[in-house]
Amino acid sequence: MTEARDHVVYAFGPFLLDSRERRLLRDGQPVPLTIKAFDLLEVLAQNDGRLLRKEELLRLVWSDAVVEENNLTVTVSALRKAPATGIVSWPICGTWRTSATRGRRPARPSRR
Repeated sequence: MTEARDHVVYAFGPFLLDSRERRLLRDGQPVPLTIKAFDLLEVLAQNDGRLLRKEELLRLVWSDAVVEENNLTVTVSALRKAPATGIVSWPICGTWRTSATRGRRPARPSRR
């Protein structure tokens, strides 16, 4: 995801996902994320509850590289484990609707 970005901030619970600054804040404090974890969260937030196929997520998040499905699996797993660590307890991580063969449907964050 290297294209120019509009300044969009997604809000959910105590979190703000700032697209231009490429940062996630919890109660105003930065939350560390890898580049691809941020890209995945941003794609999910942008798609407002729409089912995203694995192939589509791979194309959108890893547009600059040829990767395997495992890259997506590992990134999703890391995001889902993050709430248990207390670092990120973001509602979208716990409310993905997963279809084993079809894809993922994100929760519905609000835009600011």
